[in-house]
Amino acid sequence: KEENQGEFYSLFLFMVAGLLLMVSSSNLILIFIGLESSSLALYTLIAMRGSNNAISSAIKYFSVAAVGSGFFVMASALIYIRTGTLDLGLKLALDKDPMLLGAGVMIFVLCAIKLSLAPFHFWLKDVYSSA
Repeated sequence: KEENQGEFYSLFLFMVAGLLLMVSSSNLILIFIGLESSSLALYTLIAMRGSNNAISSAIKYFSVAAVGSGFFVMASALIYIRTGTLDLGLKLALDKDPMLLGAGVMIFVLCAIKLSLAPFHFWLKDVYSSA
């Protein structure tokens, strides 16, 4: 719609800024803030059409992504417990702790949900059809 064009580009730029913060950081807190700020803009972009189907799809994506964000927070807590820092660096890469392996699996689950990899792709059809 013509009247939503300014809002669309503002939200899109906010999403890109969040993604840039996420990829340029080596701190788990900043990665989480960047990921969630881009996700919030994306939920709004999905629901922007205003139809019941679009709003339902945005809520479904938000619910699934909230589970993924919970996995990221738990993984960050495990990393902090084991290493004493939230910085991703050489110390984390050289450690062979099984708890850190579990944290890596949790971060992989978050990535699988956000990238809609199988079996976490059930929300994708609804979002694409309504957006």
